[in-house]
Amino acid sequence: MNKATAHSSIQKYLDTYAEPYPAMEDLPRTYDHVLVIPAFAERPESVQRVWQKIEANFLVILVINAPRQHDKTLELLAFFKRYYRTVYAGPHWFICEKPDQPNLLILDHCSPGRYLPEKQGVGLARKIGADLALRLIQTGQIKTPRIYCSDADARLPKPYFSTQSPSSYASTCASKPAGWIYNYRHRLSKNTASRKAMMLYELTLRHYEAGLIWAGSDYGHASLGSLMVIDAHAYAQVRGVPKRSTGEDFYLLNKLAKVGPLTSLNQITIELSSRCSTRVPIGTGTGVRGLLACDPSRDQIFYNPSLFHSLREALTSMKQCQSVSELTSADSRPLIDFLKISRRLESLENIERNSSSQDHFKRALNHWFDGFQQLKYLHFLRDQGAANVTLSTVLSAPWLDSNVIKTRRREALLALL
Repeated sequence: MNKATAHSSIQKYLDTYAEPYPAMEDLPRTYDHVLVIPAFAERPESVQRVWQKIEANFLVILVINAPRQHDKTLELLAFFKRYYRTVYAGPHWFICEKPDQPNLLILDHCSPGRYLPEKQGVGLARKIGADLALRLIQTGQIKTPRIYCSDADARLPKPYFSTQSPSSYASTCASKPAGWIYNYRHRLSKNTASRKAMMLYELTLRHYEAGLIWAGSDYGHASLGSLMVIDAHAYAQVRGVPKRSTGEDFYLLNKLAKVGPLTSLNQITIELSSRCSTRVPIGTGTGVRGLLACDPSRDQIFYNPSLFHSLREALTSMKQCQSVSELTSADSRPLIDFLKISRRLESLENIERNSSSQDHFKRALNHWFDGFQQLKYLHFLRDQGAANVTLSTVLSAPWLDSNVIKTRRREALLALL
């Protein structure tokens, strides 16, 4: 897609689907990069640590949000007003600066009348910030056409913005990436129970991501909002961040993978918090809290590796088939049962009827059997009898090699048995 077309598609998104943005004059200067962070119930020192190691010319868009009156979040807003110098300000937003800190564009969505709906939560907060970032990219005030996303509990490394330059796409990629996913590791607590729970939770993530990749899935990537970098045009194509209180990162990346590859940036690692939390029903904090009393030698908390063997067979059948009838006659009984029992076969027949060619059908089939459907398939297989397994079993999975689990972390996991 040429630059003019990309420019017009971004403008169409901004005119039609973007969240309302604050009326503001031009920024104090242009920036090379933009980083979007939603913040709720965070301590100021924790938020500042997110970017403290980075040395670059970048703007932080900080969306301070809450669903209702929340004193801790209001204190965060007051901190930046008190200890940073305000450069520009308008109703419910201000740009501030401080020596040796990046400029901050802070959006107030935590004051009365500015609350975000609880059911839209962090997804809407991310979308508000990312939509504004896209607008600044479109006007040329941000030079790099990417939206960097993170969370207020992450710690970003010094070379954070050292991703591949747009000019090198042609020589290294068959198609332009829709996004990039950083590597990660969670900080481990000194508390024995918390440390154990965090290691187990991170292994559940690694096992799932690596199992998908091993199976041949196009959706095998970490789905953590703190790791995402999104191409500006791809962001407009998928109509922004889903307005969900949880899982917005999973669904956004699932859509992005359909418009272009998601490139893993394994050479750059982001450090994430291991704090326990009950603020949302799913996520790291809730997951860690649920594993505090786990006995990894006895409790079956990991997906059975056989699930990914079955997924691999299913994906192979889908790539080889030319029609729905050919797919249902293939030697993949679990997949056929899944399609029939869950009444998904009708969806595939509709896809085939609306496909103009076999290539079109195959692309549409891959888009339909996306990360969400593959997760449903794994759960179907689990419910059909492939029960979860213990730590000792999952560590023998062929995809959990030294590139996925570092030697010291593997030794620490084995010590739990």
